[in-house]
Amino acid sequence: MNEQFLEVTKLQIEFAVGIDALGKPITKKKTFSNMNNGVGGSALKRCADAIVSLQKHSAIGVKRLDTWGLES
Repeated sequence: MNEQFLEVTKLQIEFAVGIDALGKPITKKKTFSNMNNGVGGSALKRCADAIVSLQKHSAIGVKRLDTWGLES
């Protein structure tokens, strides 16, 4: 039986940075690596809120990106 284990946790924030000539939104994603694997979702949200408060663009999405490994 294969066991799975959490290898890496990343935090990704998507920002709205403007509008293009056709009226479509322009977005930019920032990914923060080396997050503590054991951190909960609420702590990651607080971290994202703190980062967003320092930016001039508004956030339109926050994601937790987990990478899992399989042990055979």
